[in-house]
Amino acid sequence: MACLPPDILIEVFHLIPHPEIYWHRYGLLDVAAVNKAWRTAALESSSLWSCIRTETRRDLFLLPLLLERSRTSPLDVRLNYFCDEYGNPSEDTTPSKRAEVVQALLPHVRRIQKLCIRHQMLEPDSEDMGTISRLVDAGLEFTILTEYKHESLEGDDNSEEYATLNFTAPSLLKASLDGVCPREWSKFLAPTLVDLHITSIDLDTLGTIFQQCQSVTSLKLHNGFEEEDTPGPLSHPGPLTPPPSIRTLDLQMSMPELVAVLNLFSTSPILHSLTICDDQGLTAHQLKRKQPHPILTHMLRGLGPLTAFEVYGDQDVVLRDATGRTRRFHVAAEDDPCYDTGALWAFLVARHDAHHTVRTILGTTAAWRSLASALKRRQPEPPADSGSGVELQIILDHYAVIPTDDDNPIPPIHLAALSKLTLQPPGGVRIARCNVAVVLQSVSMVRSERRGVVVCLGGLMLEGVAPRGYVAEHQKFVDGLKGVGPEGMWLPCAHCVARAEEIQDRGRWCVHCRMGDEAMKERCDNNWHRGWP
Repeated sequence: MACLPPDILIEVFHLIPHPEIYWHRYGLLDVAAVNKAWRTAALESSSLWSCIRTETRRDLFLLPLLLERSRTSPLDVRLNYFCDEYGNPSEDTTPSKRAEVVQALLPHVRRIQKLCIRHQMLEPDSEDMGTISRLVDAGLEFTILTEYKHESLEGDDNSEEYATLNFTAPSLLKASLDGVCPREWSKFLAPTLVDLHITSIDLDTLGTIFQQCQSVTSLKLHNGFEEEDTPGPLSHPGPLTPPPSIRTLDLQMSMPELVAVLNLFSTSPILHSLTICDDQGLTAHQLKRKQPHPILTHMLRGLGPLTAFEVYGDQDVVLRDATGRTRRFHVAAEDDPCYDTGALWAFLVARHDAHHTVRTILGTTAAWRSLASALKRRQPEPPADSGSGVELQIILDHYAVIPTDDDNPIPPIHLAALSKLTLQPPGGVRIARCNVAVVLQSVSMVRSERRGVVVCLGGLMLEGVAPRGYVAEHQKFVDGLKGVGPEGMWLPCAHCVARAEEIQDRGRWCVHCRMGDEAMKERCDNNWHRGWP
């Protein structure tokens, strides 16, 4: 590689994992120390040195070097050293050292393109609050800033003091504010914004957003929840007109506020994605009324024939239609309030013919009982002339088997039109390792009148065996299927069979994510596969 032209070397160096990967944070320093040719090529490319992270003492020590070598390149800055992952002040640096970091960045604000700040909620007269204010509350202009994220976490002292913002960013495209508030919203909001996430919003702010952000496509408003019988700040929003550009709306607030805000969008173009998180949910009684609850009216407006019904728990349901539009119902309460899964399914069947159009049903093991009860009331019935059935996807939460209860047995899920059963890892996990017994136990809890139903392992990998013996382990799974249910009911997925053979041919796992085939290799979170040939 030493003989490659400098421009090719630079392209190769750009493939080095992102600096936020902790164990390979200083890969560029290693590259620049290999030989003179590599060092010359690395130093010629200023963009290689433009990612600034401030989490450890070594980060602070190298900051001047990175600022010098990045020259005039746009900077990607992440200030994450003001607190640890629990929101407590960092012990790795002192307030004076943190102040030195901000002082070093101040001359370079006009070339900061991405800025992420994360810190504990601080008292107004604290030294760290003064340090943060020098960067974001001093009236500076961030000329090329396109992405800004500021998160203020609650610490042990439960301080409720918000950091304030006072700067301009005429090119800002994405902004996420959690626990911070601009002094003047009209000054902070740029007409170029397309993605905006705000917590603790009031009526005046909402009006300012609608007026100034005519290009925003994704809007998240997380207002928390008011005490019972206390009207929230958005209960009577008045005649406000949302920008017609909004396609994704994510609301987290009390039920009265939700209804009030959604009323504003009653005449707007159909939203592609709508998510609500409330404090009450919808009971079976509300779902059975002749006049639908206002939340249902707004959530289902513009939704075409449903193709997917997804249940992640008694308090989390997702609907999808054939055009890709999504509607998500979520309840923040941990106790009784919920969306009654069975009543909601019955409502969708009665009002939207969901039993004729739904082709995919997804559920977690935590939602198994509610999903089984809902499907018992009314089965999906795909048209006979379509030749297709229904796919059931089961997410095995936390690698666990379906919970059992001797006093209250878990009912099986019955799908007469089942054509495929897919098992998936827990949410947020790219791939999970699961033993054959757990997989077969999950399959045994599904019933169908059909034969030849395909079973796909999806993102699951069978554990307890070396790669060179994976085919034999997969064969145990195939043989086990023959003893689950009536003869000929289950068939192994052809994709899973091919994957098992490929894993055995390669004879090794990825050393980081333990994935076993080329297609899944690209999904490794670390994107670093030193264990591959």
